[in-house]
Amino acid sequence: MKRKSLAILLALCLVFSLMTVMASAAGGEAKEVTYKSLSVYDNNVIFRVVKGGRIEIDSEDLDEEGSFIWSEEENDGVVDILDNQEGKTLVLKGLKVGTATFKLIVDNDETLFDVQVVSDQKGVTITPESLVLALGESRKLDAFYSTGTTATEIEDGFTWGSEDPDIAEVSEYSGVVKGLKKGVTTITAHIHQDGRNWSKSCTVMVEDPYEIKYSESENGKIVGAESAARENTVIVTAKPDIHSGS
Repeated sequence: MKRKSLAILLALCLVFSLMTVMASAAGGEAKEVTYKSLSVYDNNVIFRVVKGGRIEIDSEDLDEEGSFIWSEEENDGVVDILDNQEGKTLVLKGLKVGTATFKLIVDNDETLFDVQVVSDQKGVTITPESLVLALGESRKLDAFYSTGTTATEIEDGFTWGSEDPDIAEVSEYSGVVKGLKKGVTTITAHIHQDGRNWSKSCTVMVEDPYEIKYSESENGKIVGAESAARENTVIVTAKPDIHSGS
């Protein structure tokens, strides 16, 4: 009887272990909950949550009198709003890698903040992943490291390098990129975490904002031209030279 009971107990333990392994394989490693706090007087705040994970954001202004509103400004399926109660915790779930923008409104004061969903795999995320610069223009790239189970906000400790510093140079520690010569290159962020080296690259295209691109008609005459700059457009129309006698 004792042997039979022991056999049943061992069988139950085996079944439970198999169920645990199957659940882990199906759902992946459990994602942690990220807890954050925000004041309406904060500026340029970015919160991060791993894909499939949950973030709970409290307002530091709850002790003040007045109304509290969490407002969704931009969200292209990046996060799912699990709870959005006025004056209480904003609870979000990360659905896909990307950025959603929200607003906290307290009476007549308000602040915008971003929620970035990062990959559920270990590694580095760099934003943006591609960049177009005009000659002489500078932009800052952002990089952070995720453990894959929680959005560990490791932003310090990165070093940056340019594949072709003649086209675009980058500050070694700040990630500020400057376009120097027309062309395409890559900017890479490096960091050492969890016993190994990690890196991620951004493609950078440098354009001449005053370069004129000509178009021709069927008879080979120049009929127009357009600047490559995003905000500077020049249209040139060819006219006959009335003094040439042609």
